[in-house]
Amino acid sequence: MVLRLSFLIALVAAALPIVRLSRLIRTEDTSAWLFIIAGAFLLGMLATWAVWAYRRSVLLVAGVNVAAVGLIIVTYLAPDTTWGILPTTATGPVVAEELSFALELLRFGTAPVIPVAGLVAALGAIFWLFGAVAAWAVETSRPLAAIGGPAVLYLQLATIDRTPSGPGWIAAFLAVVGAALLISVIEDRRRATGRLHTVSGTMLKRTALARSLAYLSVLVVGATVAGLMVSAVVPSVGLLNWRARSGIGTGIYGGVSYNLFVSTVQTDLISLGDEPVFVARTSEPATARRMFWRLITLERYDGSHWYPGLLSSGDPNRTTQWERGDHKYQGLTRTVDQRVQIRSLRQNYVPHVYSPIDLESDNRVLADSLRVREDGAIKFDALTWEGLDYTIRSVVPDDPVSELASVDGAFSPMFAAAAADGRFGGSPSAARRPLSPPQNIAVFEELPEELDPRIVEKALDLTELGVTDYEKALLLESFYRSPQEFLYSVDIDPGHSATDLASWLFDPESPNFRTGYCEQFATGMAVMARAVGLPSRVVLGFTPGEISDDNLITVRQKNAHAWVELWIDDHGWVQFDPTPRSDGVNPSTSSALAFVPADYAIPLEDELAEADSPGAAQGSPFDDEIRIPELLAEREALLNAQAAAAAADNSFFNNLSLPDWWWRIPASSVILVLVPLVKVLRRRWRMRRLLKGDVTAAWNEVTDQLRDAGMWRASDVSTPAEVAESSFDSLDPLARHYATHLWSSSGRVTATMIRESVNALESTEATIRDSSSMLRRVGRVWNPRSVVRQIVSSVKSTRR
Repeated sequence: MVLRLSFLIALVAAALPIVRLSRLIRTEDTSAWLFIIAGAFLLGMLATWAVWAYRRSVLLVAGVNVAAVGLIIVTYLAPDTTWGILPTTATGPVVAEELSFALELLRFGTAPVIPVAGLVAALGAIFWLFGAVAAWAVETSRPLAAIGGPAVLYLQLATIDRTPSGPGWIAAFLAVVGAALLISVIEDRRRATGRLHTVSGTMLKRTALARSLAYLSVLVVGATVAGLMVSAVVPSVGLLNWRARSGIGTGIYGGVSYNLFVSTVQTDLISLGDEPVFVARTSEPATARRMFWRLITLERYDGSHWYPGLLSSGDPNRTTQWERGDHKYQGLTRTVDQRVQIRSLRQNYVPHVYSPIDLESDNRVLADSLRVREDGAIKFDALTWEGLDYTIRSVVPDDPVSELASVDGAFSPMFAAAAADGRFGGSPSAARRPLSPPQNIAVFEELPEELDPRIVEKALDLTELGVTDYEKALLLESFYRSPQEFLYSVDIDPGHSATDLASWLFDPESPNFRTGYCEQFATGMAVMARAVGLPSRVVLGFTPGEISDDNLITVRQKNAHAWVELWIDDHGWVQFDPTPRSDGVNPSTSSALAFVPADYAIPLEDELAEADSPGAAQGSPFDDEIRIPELLAEREALLNAQAAAAAADNSFFNNLSLPDWWWRIPASSVILVLVPLVKVLRRRWRMRRLLKGDVTAAWNEVTDQLRDAGMWRASDVSTPAEVAESSFDSLDPLARHYATHLWSSSGRVTATMIRESVNALESTEATIRDSSSMLRRVGRVWNPRSVVRQIVSSVKSTRR
């Protein structure tokens, strides 16, 4: 019973870190690594059992496992360089390169990482070791040793995994540890060990098993509750307080990193350092002063934080589409090439301008683990490091103001009025074909139910005079850019701020009323845009940076920035920057105009009245009937259908793929494990038969071992006495009883004969082991001669 429970606990203990790894290693490309790691654990157990059954030598067990792991790693990492499963002279460099790549990924990687071959091989070796130790621990009744390695690895993985563990994970871990402790207590009781004595030698009373169970239950429940209480103080975005919580903060590994969310609450430090985070050159130096550098977009808003949602990521090498197709800008565009070299930036997203379409790098970590989110953000499985460089090509809107200011070949009312006053030049763009919004547009329209109604009222009031979505967006942006309304300042005491957006906007008594930096302004505009029906998202990245005379762009820590993008129907995502900085480092549309948008906004009623007057043109583009509820319902249905399709595409078995040489792993396992395992099981079966009186089973076992050890000196027609004479004296009793069993008229086997036969078998086995060298002992374990001979004999008897 104890043996079975120990085996079960060992399996569950190994399953915990394997399941945890599924949260740290990407599964969208392939899930084969899960089978490889789980299989390595089982093979480690089986190989150890097979060797342990023949020779209880820790050194031999360790040597066999090391050799087996080495062959498996070589076969997995360099299958094209091996001869069967044996390495060649070309194998070493390939294996070294793969392991070096895995080490580089471990040094700089951020989860979830790509399952590169070297990483999977290293994990497979670790779990093979866990399986070997677990088998030894089960055989020697040491259940705590069976869970030690997996438990330590699980804690390490749980630390790396920034996703909250939850009560299930905590309870499962504690249950495994507690069960191992309990089994140890039971084993001690069975062996009558573990009793304590006083100084005088008096044996102390043993604690009842029920009390041990009660203590264990209290431990599991108490630790689970304590873990949940501690985790409650961690922000929902998964960052601890000793890390900078704002979008701008200090970093790790000697550089600077930026947490991927923005907040209304001003509780964190902002970095104004001059240290360069990266340098770059572009193919358009003349427009570089207007190009913002993006890291990622944030589309989820929980009432206080903007953070990235669950947008899917894809391998750009498998598709020609980087940014999601229905999110691409639909107006005039141009391509811009950027050559970027990282300095102090430590991020697993790489900076780029607008929408990327191609990236090239000589660094393998970046090139092999590259992924692109639906928003065009470029992520890879590491943190950027000093000296990392890459070339990227992006598509950017080509002077979109004239396009956005035009509707059906004419300027919208605001721009028409400004043009008539000589404040806006150019010609209106031709009429555009109406385009459907993205299928998941509803994600960018969500607002918390408890949103303060004053925010909605203010947003409606500000945009009341706007006729088109673009006009409404400019009215919102110019409101936040107005120095009469807001003050840009980074001189804010942490911990002394308004606790929500409404207080910051409307309560003059609140700390830092309408005073702040990019996070607060981006949050305010994006929320107000959604309040009036404009889909919005916040973008994290950098302002254009400093441009030298030789057109080298230097982006520093102080250039870290957050701005807003709004979805404008029939055009796409359009950039707006509501932060009212006076130093001009963050150019915006409204500040670049030669007029104040609110001064030229024409009330919708006046426009409709003009359209209804005699001689007015029919079919005004501004008299469409608004169907917001119907549109939202349609978008919700499309979003649900898309989510269902994505779930089907990302299912475990659809993503499961195996390399062409996958068969070599099970083939190697057959050679390494199956033959020894068959021998172990065969001996146990024969011993059970012997104890029931079948002396033939013991004779067949000892003769098979002699043949496999190369010590068979008799012929196939030799008598039992001749076989014993040609081998060892310890075999005489078994040979005598076997002969009696064969030729005696009664064929009766007594208890004494069984006992003497068992002793003869075990003595002969010990003599075979002691008379063999280490190499012969290893060869005997894997020698398939007796197994093949038995199979052939069975086939022949079947044909008869």
